Amino acid sequence: MTDPVSAMTIKYVANCFLATKISFVNEVANLCERLGADVDAVTQGIGLDSRIGSKFLQPGIGFGGSCFPKDTVGLLHVARSVGYDFRVLASAVAVNEHQYKVVLDHLASRLGSLQGKVVAVLGLAFKGGTDDTRETRSFPIVRGLLSAGSEVRSYDTYVVRTRLPGDVVTTMQGSLAACVAGADAVVIANDAADWATVDWKSVAHVMKGTLIVDGRNTLDADLVLEAGLEYWGVGRPDPGKLWVGLPPQGGKTS
Repeated sequence: MTDPVSAMTIKYVANCFLATKISFVNEVANLCERLGADVDAVTQGIGLDSRIGSKFLQPGIGFGGSCFPKDTVGLLHVARSVGYDFRVLASAVAVNEHQYKVVLDHLASRLGSLQGKVVAVLGLAFKGGTDDTRETRSFPIVRGLLSAGSEVRSYDTYVVRTRLPGDVVTTMQGSLAACVAGADAVVIANDAADWATVDWKSVAHVMKGTLIVDGRNTLDADLVLEAGLEYWGVGRPDPGKLWVGLPPQGGKTS
């Protein structure tokens, strides 16, 4: 039992702490890519520390939905109303707002240009198993690609077509096969279980290009590579890429 103001603060802070944890691990993933480190190994390692734990350490393109975005903005508003600058939380929100751009940057780097390219986006809901598109990170990806002159095709098993905004609904395809046919690249934009069971050899057969961008690190990279496709995941090193950072001082680590 507690007082009403403390109860309100508990509710906000719980979700805001988890949101901050997600943004932090996304920053770690971005650093891992530049170092050549493997974010999966890093998160597994730090997750073994009981003070940190293994939950909410999945890197990707940012959080969405109805809870985390609303509560982070809500607590920032509450903090401002009492004259407090909640800098850590503001930074977590800022990181989340820009994290989807790692997908656009990688596509532009690998494809040379986004102008005129056909990009398939799998997953429009903010997460798998739901039709909820509130604050989904898929929409900024679709809109960023459209603004860059790409032809965008999207597909989601769960979303209701009539509830999609006009610029996104025009990209919606009726099947996964129609979405990926002739695509220069495929983007996995949510963690739906559907994508883990995709026959990537069939996808490779109908695609024009070979690039698979896993924005949620939800795929088995080996299956994608075995199909003759290229794989990129957030903070995951390219196959065969060596670590480019400096060796630790003293050599031995613990």
